[in-house]
Amino acid sequence: QLARYSEAYYQGNLKKARQDWQVQFLPNQVKGQLIGYSINQESVELNSYLVQEKQLLAKMATLLNNPQQATQLNSAAKQLTQLINRCFFDDQSGFYYDRQISDRQISDSQNNQICTGKLLTQRGKGPEGWAPLFSNIANIEQAQKVANSMLNPLEFNSKIPLPTAALNNPAYDPDIYWRGRVWLDQVYFGLIGLQNYGY
Repeated sequence: QLARYSEAYYQGNLKKARQDWQVQFLPNQVKGQLIGYSINQESVELNSYLVQEKQLLAKMATLLNNPQQATQLNSAAKQLTQLINRCFFDDQSGFYYDRQISDRQISDSQNNQICTGKLLTQRGKGPEGWAPLFSNIANIEQAQKVANSMLNPLEFNSKIPLPTAALNNPAYDPDIYWRGRVWLDQVYFGLIGLQNYGY
């Protein structure tokens, strides 16, 4: 797979191709003390679930008669939703992707908003891209584009639908653990996401 990818994008240079696929670990330090590691990417899936959690906690705060806490949580959920839809969605491919962590800021010319790092589109489409539909935070246009990929027989609408990598993902293989096999939880998230938008 890596060889095919390197031929398609880097004239056979495996070293450059491998850099696209590798996840790097960044040290986390506090006052010079190593306290752990993080991977070098921001997850669209995790952030989508965090929005949903903030919204659920806001409902709990309302039930517990804590309107100030509910307002703060709803505000945080709205801000994160805007960030996800602005910084994790690729207009060209019509899908959501993780972002590589970087100090370099990329300006969004439409909103003068800033996103850091770059979208990891070269890694291909995976189920993380439909998490915003599951969490019901994608706007209608974005949801339609993601649904088109999910329902496309050349991408995710395979014989057993919604695999862990799109059929046209450069790393797709139906026998590889996280690059093509179908996982029940990801299918569930995908089906609920489609249902949330009327599909």
